Amino acid sequence: MATTKIWKVTGSLPKLINYISNPDKTAGGLLITGVNCSLQTAVMEMEAVKTQYGKNSGTTAFHAYQSFVEGEVTAMTAHEIGVKLAESQLGNRFQVLVSTHTDHENHIHNHFMWNSVSHTDGLRYNHDKAVYRSFRNESDRLCREHKLSVIKQPSSHKTKSYDAWNAAKEGTPTVRESRHLNSSKHPVLPQQVMHQIGKRVEEFPYQGLIRQHYHYSLLIMAYSTIPAKRLNPNLNSEVLMLEIILRQTEMLITNTLDTITKLLEFKLQKQQRIPLLIKERSRLYRIIAKGDNAIETAEARQRLKEIGCEHKVLRTQIRDCDDIEQREDILDERIKEHTSLLRGRKLDRRQGR
Repeated sequence: MATTKIWKVTGSLPKLINYISNPDKTAGGLLITGVNCSLQTAVMEMEAVKTQYGKNSGTTAFHAYQSFVEGEVTAMTAHEIGVKLAESQLGNRFQVLVSTHTDHENHIHNHFMWNSVSHTDGLRYNHDKAVYRSFRNESDRLCREHKLSVIKQPSSHKTKSYDAWNAAKEGTPTVRESRHLNSSKHPVLPQQVMHQIGKRVEEFPYQGLIRQHYHYSLLIMAYSTIPAKRLNPNLNSEVLMLEIILRQTEMLITNTLDTITKLLEFKLQKQQRIPLLIKERSRLYRIIAKGDNAIETAEARQRLKEIGCEHKVLRTQIRDCDDIEQREDILDERIKEHTSLLRGRKLDRRQGR
């Protein structure tokens, strides 16, 4: 996944350029590309544009950061993506330098710096949410184009729950809507529910642990259409866990974890990743505490945010692996029990009230 951040620079242009073009970080200067300028004369070219349009004060440049998940991308691919991103988003109006840093093991990331004043029209770079969104979206598109993962970006608007999203996708009622329908004059009959579940399980392409959890999640979704007061406490507790069950099922499908062995290997990988993140986090805290370089400090703070998000995801995945492992032995029995109940006449009569 690639994450991006843009911030303005009011300090020295040479100092910023020296930082991002450090040969120790850029494979001896091989991973640096100029767009509408060259590295050797970038300061002079950018200052000339500012002088031409009488805009030598205020923000001197903008600095952006594009980080990739560790081990997922090579330095050359990362640099290619960075250059394409700069050309797409800035190349028609601004002078840009793109550099790819490889100094931290497996943590490859791009730096972008560009003149605050356009060399084509003399207007300043307009850094607002819409511009950043365009930058981020293009970064995501390029990552998908190169078969790299893309981070799920938070929305400024209230997001849909999984249930609402899935209902919209399938053209079916949400859990809340189904409960309302079921308590009114339009009950969902068990025969219809079982036919739909049977058809979807039959068409499902996966086997083993994935198929088992998929079948189980469909049955729990069927129970979610029944008012809580008509369910026994055990069933009601499983319905309340529906979002967790769906999340775990999605994890199994996404990572093709169709056996317990694969699940345990996946869990071990996540557990081994955590100490590496903790070690890197300690190093970043030391950089921030020293505060010798404002740009490096800002980069460290951005990386800390990424580590925090990744750490949270890892802990959730490990916890889900534990839940799935504990549930595996009893799941077949639960599926048979739930199937029998959904087909039962007693439940059918209750739904028809």
